[in-house]
Amino acid sequence: MVVDVVVAAGNVVIVGGAVDVVVEVSAGMVVDSLSAVAESVLEPQAESTARRSDEAMNFRVTSSSCQQFVGCVRRCMLDWVTDVRRGTLPAVTAIGEPVGDARVQRLTVADGVDLEVIRRGPEHPIDGPGWVLLHGLSSNAMMWDQVGYRLAAQGSSVVAVNQRGHGRSSKPEHGYEMATIADDLASLIASLGWDRPIIVGQSWGGNVVIETASRHRDLVSAVGCVDGGFIRLGDRFESWEACAEVLAPPMIAGTPASEVRGWIERSAADWPPEGREATMANFEIRADGTVAPWLTRERHMSVLRGLWEHDPMAAMAAVDVPISFLVADSGEAAWSRSRHAAVETAIAASADADAVWFPGAHHDVHAQRPDDVTSALLALAARARM
Repeated sequence: MVVDVVVAAGNVVIVGGAVDVVVEVSAGMVVDSLSAVAESVLEPQAESTARRSDEAMNFRVTSSSCQQFVGCVRRCMLDWVTDVRRGTLPAVTAIGEPVGDARVQRLTVADGVDLEVIRRGPEHPIDGPGWVLLHGLSSNAMMWDQVGYRLAAQGSSVVAVNQRGHGRSSKPEHGYEMATIADDLASLIASLGWDRPIIVGQSWGGNVVIETASRHRDLVSAVGCVDGGFIRLGDRFESWEACAEVLAPPMIAGTPASEVRGWIERSAADWPPEGREATMANFEIRADGTVAPWLTRERHMSVLRGLWEHDPMAAMAAVDVPISFLVADSGEAAWSRSRHAAVETAIAASADADAVWFPGAHHDVHAQRPDDVTSALLALAARARM
């Protein structure tokens, strides 16, 4: 059975079996409204269907003029499907975002820890390695949507991961040091059953993939680091307390969603709209119309502590597969000099590494310039060691 959730001009239209329901919702009440829809309309219908069929449930979501609803629909439906089906999770399609056959699943990586993943392309790689894509600190897997689609269009199997504490993945109180996060990724690859995929991480995620390739040397065929992988906060801050004082996240929880959206629209005006929507997905939109980061402030600080403690240069010495650093260069002179120095040090510490520079690019260059990033990753794939 396929249930269509159609979002258009403030209406959510749910069509499932013999049930057609139109629910009027407002931007400030999206989560409550959709949760009520899931409980009062979809759940009874799905339970009935589940008794009649073993087929997995799927959802198709489209958007017209109300793109902010897509993430909310997606998350409400993920919760519902997890409870009802314990299996395949919904595919999400937004107008203007060619997501292809995207489907969302949860994979268990440790006791009590499931990670939400967005999959594209074949279930298992057919010709060449698969791709596992990691976001940065306080980000989310949807930031990889446009690159993931492009890689899948080449025939590749692609998985983008919401790391622990982020998005709808599990949020344990502990386990945010780099070694545990890297072992999460290794466990996820084992769950996929893929042979030596290429692992790519952005920012903090870049350090994670370096650590994973170092700890699990036979697990991957190449490593991509998008504006990360060379981050060594210990060089910048002598103490954790100094690091925490400067890099603690701003207090965003409770800010009106419209205000956050306006900031994203202004600061990322040159991005594709899908990149801006993915950035908005860093936040839960609450019933009162305000946001809260999916990664809580306490867990954010735990991840940051793990990053401050991490030495990627030491890890690189144990990585024997090709590494490519995809580096954003904003053009600011002092920042550019320090970044070049860090990348040169990382390349010198590696057995087989290169760098691709993106002049004038944002830190989230994968969301800003997905065509360029995809091209650089395909060049890395040509060097992969299977």
